[in-house]
Amino acid sequence: MSVNARQVIEALKSRYAVKESASVNVNTEDVTQFLRNLNPDQIPKDHGILETVAAQKTEWVLAGQDIAILHSIRDCMAMVFRLVDLEEEIAVRLRQVTPLVSADLLEDPCAPLNPGKENIFTIVDLLMDATIGWSADQGRAGEKLLMQVDEVFTGLTGDTPDYVVLQNSLNDFLGKEKSRIQKLEERLAASESGKLRSQRGRTIAVESMNNALEGKLLTQNMVNFLKGPWHESLQLIAITKGVESDEWIRATKLTETIIWTLQPISEADLEKANAAKQRLYRIMEHLPGEIEDLLLAVEQGSDAAQATLETIEEDHVNIISGQELEYVDFDLFEVEGTRIAKGPAVSRILLKKVNNLEPGQWFTYEDNDKIARIKLVLKLEDVKQLLFTNRNGMKALEKNYDEMAYLLSSGVIKPLNHASVFSSTFSTIYEGLIEEHQKKLKAAKQADQEEAEREAARQKAIEEAKALARSREEEDQRRKEEEKEKRIKKAREEAAKSENRERVAEITEAVANLNIGARLKLPAADGELEECKLAVRVAAADKMIFVNRTGIKVGDYTSEQLTTLLVAGEGEIDDAGVEFEDTLAQVVSKLRQDRDKSYDDLTGSES
Repeated sequence: MSVNARQVIEALKSRYAVKESASVNVNTEDVTQFLRNLNPDQIPKDHGILETVAAQKTEWVLAGQDIAILHSIRDCMAMVFRLVDLEEEIAVRLRQVTPLVSADLLEDPCAPLNPGKENIFTIVDLLMDATIGWSADQGRAGEKLLMQVDEVFTGLTGDTPDYVVLQNSLNDFLGKEKSRIQKLEERLAASESGKLRSQRGRTIAVESMNNALEGKLLTQNMVNFLKGPWHESLQLIAITKGVESDEWIRATKLTETIIWTLQPISEADLEKANAAKQRLYRIMEHLPGEIEDLLLAVEQGSDAAQATLETIEEDHVNIISGQELEYVDFDLFEVEGTRIAKGPAVSRILLKKVNNLEPGQWFTYEDNDKIARIKLVLKLEDVKQLLFTNRNGMKALEKNYDEMAYLLSSGVIKPLNHASVFSSTFSTIYEGLIEEHQKKLKAAKQADQEEAEREAARQKAIEEAKALARSREEEDQRRKEEEKEKRIKKAREEAAKSENRERVAEITEAVANLNIGARLKLPAADGELEECKLAVRVAAADKMIFVNRTGIKVGDYTSEQLTTLLVAGEGEIDDAGVEFEDTLAQVVSKLRQDRDKSYDDLTGSES
C-alpha cells in the first residue's frame, strides 16, 4: 500500500476521534526528545506511553496528530505481546523500545509501511526472531545471545542511533549463530532420520498387521508366515519405500487377501458358496507370485523363499481338496511390551494442520508444568515423523503426525509467531485503519453525492410539477376560452335575431351603465351561472373583469360580448352598482357641510 504521512495521520485521528486543540503549546520535536530521554523504569507495562507523557508533563497540550500516534502505539504494542510469547527477560527488554518507537513514529508516521528500509522496526523483528527460542537454561550460548540483545538495546537508546550499523552488526552475529546451530541440526537430523524411519516403519507394520489379524482364523503355517518373513518384509517396505508408496499399499492389501483365503466360506446358499470357492481358487492360483514379489525379507529364488511359499501352498492345497483346516490360537504383536490399542482416528482437519507445518517453526511444549521452546527441524513425510530441537540444536522431542495433531488440538503444543511480528503488526494495523478511513471518506462523499442527487431530483420534480401545473392551467384557460367563445358565438346568433333587436338595445345601455361592484350572474367554468361582481372596468380597452365571492376571477368580457350573453339568457344583471361619480359627489358635499361645524358638533360632545 502506497501511502503518505498525511493519510496515516488522518486515519489515526479518525480512529481515535482526536480533535485539534487551539491551545497546543508543545511541538513534536520537544515530545520526541522527551521520549528518547525517558528512563526505562518509567515505561508502563500496559504500553500507555501517552498517559506517561501526560503524567510527567501536565502543562503540555499536544497536537492532535501526536496524540493519535501515541494512542496507536499503545494498541500496536499490546497486539505484539498478544501475538508473541517471549520469556519475561526478553519481554522486559522489548518493552523498553516503546518510547523509541514512539519517537520514530512522531518523526515518520510511515516508518512501519516502508519494508526493506533499516529502522527500529526491522531491528526489533530480528531481535524477536532470534530470541523466540531463548530460555534461561541454555547455558553459555543463551548468555551470549542475551549480551548481544543488550548491546543492541544500548545502541538504540543512544542520542543518534545508526540503524544501518546496528542492523548489520546484529545480522553478522545472528548469521554466525544460525550457521553454528544449523550444523548441529543437520547432524542430528542425519543421525535421527534413519532411526525414526526404522522405528516408525516397525510400528506401522505392527499396527497394520494387528489390524489385519484381529478376529481372524489362522493355521499354524499361516501364523508362522505372517508373523515371520511376511512381517519383516512389511517393515522393510515401510522403511525403504514409505507408507504412502504403491508398494506399501499393495502389501497391506495382499496381507488382507492372504488372511481371507483361510477364512471359512459361510454361504448358506449352495450357488453362492460355489461362486465364492471359484473366486478363492482363482486368487490362490496367482497368490504365490504376488507374495514372492514383495517378500523382501527372504532372497528371491532362494531355498528359503521356496520353503516359505510351500508352507502357504500346503494350506491352500488342503482347502482345494476339501480338507478341514486346523486353526490355532495366536497373539497379536506387541511393541516395547505394550499391546498397541486401536484408538480413534485423528480428524483430517487436525492432520491437515500437521501436514502444513514447515521445518523452522517454533512451538511451546508443556510437560509436567514446565514449558519448553522447541523448533521443528525434521519432517519425515514418508513415515509421518517429526523431530524437534531447542535453540542450541539439541534434540528435544520426537512425535508422529497423529500424536502431534492431538497435542496441537489439546494445547499442549502451541505454535509461536516470530517472523517479522513487530513490523507486520504495526503495518497491518496502520494499513487497516487507513483503508477503513478511506472507506469512510468514500462513504461520506457518496452520501453527499446522493444527497445532491436527491436535492437535484427534488428540484427537478418541483419544476416538473410547476410546469405541469402551468400546462394544466394553460389547458384549462384554453378550454375556458373555447367554452366562452362557443357561448358568445351562440349568444351572438341569438342576439342577431330580429325579435331581439329591442332587447339588444336595452341591454347594451344597461351594460354601458354598469358600475364597479355591479352584481351579475355569469357562466362559470362548468357553464353554470355563478354570482359575481364587476371588479375592474377598463374603458380604453372596453374590458370588464368579474370575480366571484372569494375574489377569484370568473372571466373578462367586452361590452359587446357581455351584452350578447345577457341577451341570450347566458347571464343576469342583479345590481348595476353605484356610480363612482355620484358617490364622490355625495362625499364632497358632506365635507363642505361639515367644514364650518365645531369639534363638539362633529363628535356630539357637550362643552
